[in-house]
Amino acid sequence: MLALYQGKLKELARFDDISPTLLIPPRWPESGFLTAAEKTSDPDYRIEIGKIFYTGSGVRHLYLNKLASLIKEKPDIIDIVEEPRGFVTAQAIFYKNLFSPNSKTIFHTSDNTGKTYGFPFSRLEKYVYRNVDMAITRNEEAQEYLIKKGFDKPVEVVTHGVDLAAFAPREVPLLHGKYEFSGDPVIGYVGVLREKKGLFTLLEAAAKIKRPFQMLWVGDGAHRSRLEEKARELGLSDKLLITGRVPHLEVPSHYSLLDIFILPSQTGAPQRPEWREMFGRVLIEAMAAHLPIVGSDSGAIPQVIGEAGLIFSEGNADALAQILDKLLRDEDLREELAEKAYRRVKENYSWQIIAKKLREIYLRIAIN
Repeated sequence: MLALYQGKLKELARFDDISPTLLIPPRWPESGFLTAAEKTSDPDYRIEIGKIFYTGSGVRHLYLNKLASLIKEKPDIIDIVEEPRGFVTAQAIFYKNLFSPNSKTIFHTSDNTGKTYGFPFSRLEKYVYRNVDMAITRNEEAQEYLIKKGFDKPVEVVTHGVDLAAFAPREVPLLHGKYEFSGDPVIGYVGVLREKKGLFTLLEAAAKIKRPFQMLWVGDGAHRSRLEEKARELGLSDKLLITGRVPHLEVPSHYSLLDIFILPSQTGAPQRPEWREMFGRVLIEAMAAHLPIVGSDSGAIPQVIGEAGLIFSEGNADALAQILDKLLRDEDLREELAEKAYRRVKENYSWQIIAKKLREIYLRIAIN
């Protein structure tokens, strides 16, 4: 959708044997807000914008145009970056069977909940399973659950990626002036302000820290007022700054304001009891920004961080407070973890690495 996240397409286009086309809707929710598609003019790949029915539903939307005409061009591979229970996934496969039966097809899934879905989604999943050549998952749990559900074709884990240059540290004097920081270390979070992200636990942990610090949360969301009220109750109002919604192209600069990055996601939030973190794209953005990383053990977070950051038990404010206090008093440790984080993102999550993995998959299934 957004130019900031189209690096995979750009890197795939660098290969002489791949000519990618991307079909996207005109607008889609991103971080809780309806966001317009960004169509770049790069000559090495093509972006088409198609009208859709049911904008904003992750599994119920359908394309009203463009999808059938693109499949009639008989591509070698149709890579459907959608869940297998999605209406649009089944739609793409139906058109493929009708107009381009020799095309190879792939679907993607991040679903690490293990949830069994009712009609019609269970029927759609079975239809998709029968008619694709392989699947790509965003995390190891999703791979395991897919196999348990009966998918008996090749499955590989290929994660999200990040543009290392876009998120590299930089001088941001205008932002420093805008937010008027005191000079104390800044603990940061980027993303939607919802209970499932563990932000109430972060507030409780922050209230236990005796060392000077500030917090910057970049984003907005449905639970902002509740979080601000909780911060007041805990005496943290003067330490917490919430930016509200920030334009996507300005988000990378905000990482340069931080000294510590945290993703405290919490499994089983009341609104979605089965939910757990499926990847945490902000983690690899923060790694690219050379920040020390702290994450909970919800879902895929420990897999993403590996040995390059610190993990605490989700919902455990005492454990989180101890980790943050340790980082606040030890600048050398912060620098060591930042170096490890950048090394990990460069070796595992750059768009160049992700594109290379995808090319290998495409060539393999095309030959088979």
